[in-house]
Amino acid sequence: MTERVAHLIHTIRAYYEGLAIADAAVKREVDHMLSSTEMLDPVAPSGNRVNAGAVKHLPAALDATRKGPGRAVADAIAAAQDDLLWYYGYAPRPGERDLSQDIAFCEILGPTTGSFRSADTRLGFTLIGPRMHYPAHSHPAAELYHLLAGSSTWIKAGEPSRKTPGDFIFHPSGVSHAMETDDASLLSIYSWSGDIISRSTYLA
Repeated sequence: MTERVAHLIHTIRAYYEGLAIADAAVKREVDHMLSSTEMLDPVAPSGNRVNAGAVKHLPAALDATRKGPGRAVADAIAAAQDDLLWYYGYAPRPGERDLSQDIAFCEILGPTTGSFRSADTRLGFTLIGPRMHYPAHSHPAAELYHLLAGSSTWIKAGEPSRKTPGDFIFHPSGVSHAMETDDASLLSIYSWSGDIISRSTYLA
């Protein structure tokens, strides 16, 4: 039911509100998300919800998240699990593996998907299995990630950097970015602002 997803959104809000954020760009994106989720506009749930194969990585990612400051978020995801849809939104690429088995997204608020509607914000989760490369991609929306589980390498505009749970990663509009996981699954919160309608596309 939407009540469980609403509780999940409120849990994310409380978690973010408890963080000390010094970076101005990150603070701006967090404030935008918080403003967009003050009032929630529920959407009637759709039928035939089939999760992408990558959802098999979720239990391990939630267990890892519970070991850090995001425990309450992990518990809220688990409580709402039957109401969440994990999907892989990219078109198949000929000759390459089916990434839907190891990469998935779950949108809980957005203009066309999720349990709640927003015209100016997308909010959800990214899940990536162990030892995976999420290829370079970009989108017009500005994007903010908050890493809940899975120390990993993030490549922004060709420059790699190591990130650990608790880190924010901000991608301005149109900037190329990719991710590489270690031996554990990655789980992160994401939010989009700006042009949230145009889709993300792979760059190669």
